[in-house]
Order: sequence, then structure tokens, then C-alpha cells
Amino acid sequence: MSGNSEWRGSVELGALLDAARKKLESNWLRVGGNITVDLSDAPELWRLCSAISRSNSSLHSRARSTRLDLERFDAWLSHPLNGGLGLIDTLTSQAPLQDKKRIAADKAQVRADALDRARDVLGGGTDREWIEHWIASLLNQDGTLGGRVAVDALEVATKVLAMLPVDGMSLTELAELACGDTKALSAGGAPKLVLDALSLRENVPRPVDPVGIRALW
Repeated sequence: MSGNSEWRGSVELGALLDAARKKLESNWLRVGGNITVDLSDAPELWRLCSAISRSNSSLHSRARSTRLDLERFDAWLSHPLNGGLGLIDTLTSQAPLQDKKRIAADKAQVRADALDRARDVLGGGTDREWIEHWIASLLNQDGTLGGRVAVDALEVATKVLAMLPVDGMSLTELAELACGDTKALSAGGAPKLVLDALSLRENVPRPVDPVGIRALW
């Protein structure tokens, strides 16, 4: 087994670690499966892959690419001659690993929860049609909350819509009553979401001029 002193700091080992990081970060940080290695990335990459895989080096020297088993790579790195740290620990020592699958799943759950809260908050009224049309306008084809809709803006808009209609109240007063923040309707996506909902409720085109916007509010 090749000693780590030969490969430590080499472009060859760096290329394998970079490829392994991408694989792990897109695979729940699971050490499993294979990575495809472009052998042109470094002059002796075929030799390192051959040492790790314990395969025929002449095959690697002629090949343009090869597949490297991550469990074998993990075992190779864990050997005392090669540093004694497994793949996860080796990569973490360079820079923190990001579990991109978990991050994406958590974000998706946050958006799903926000959508459920919007339905719950607005679900008590007798006039459901405009609510369903409004919510449908926020969704992707798969029924998830569209990426253009910010979770915070949706929550503000939902709280405001639940308070309407009110008479003789400014937007700052409405924002404070609904959200506890006088500036909740002064910027961001919430005002647009509310106007979209109101135009559906009143069955009128969404206004774009200041006069029409004030009238709809």
C-alpha cells in the first residue's frame, strides 16, 4: 500500500478529495457508491487510483477515466500509512462538509409548513374560492410553494389577509395589528402577495398604479 508521504499535498490526492467532497455533499454525506475520475486532471492520477483500487495499473495508464469506490478510498485513507483518517474526517479537516441534501430537505419542509399555516389561518372563512385561487397561484406544478414566494412574506401576507376587511386604518396600523411590526407592509414581497389576493377576492385586475393600489387596499 502506498504511503501517504508520497501523495500528501499532491494534485492527484487533491483531485480525488475534491471529487469525493462533491459526491458526499450530494449524497447525505454517505460514504458509498463510486466517483468518476477524469484521469487527465493530474499526471499520476491513474497510479493513485490504481493503488487505492488495487487494480491493474496498466489499464489505468491507458484509460481516460475510471471509477473509484468511495468505501475503498475511505479504507485507504484510514490506513496508518495514509494518514489514519477516514474520508469524512480528512475532508472535514480541510473544510466543513455541507449536507446539501439535508439542507434542501429542511428548506423544503420550512416552505411546506408555511403553506400549511397559510391554509390553516385563512381556512375559517366562508368564502373559500378566492383563497384557493390565491394559494394555487403560489404553487409549483408539483404542489409545492414556488421559489419566488418568500416564506416570511407569505406569513406576513397571511396574517394581514386574516384581519381584512378593516375600515379607517392605515397600512402601518394594519401591519402593527396583524404582525406587531409597523413596517411589515412597507417593503418586500408581502404587499404584492396581499394585493394579488385582494384582486382575486374582489375579482378585479391587479392594479399597478398608486391610485388603483390605494383603492384596492
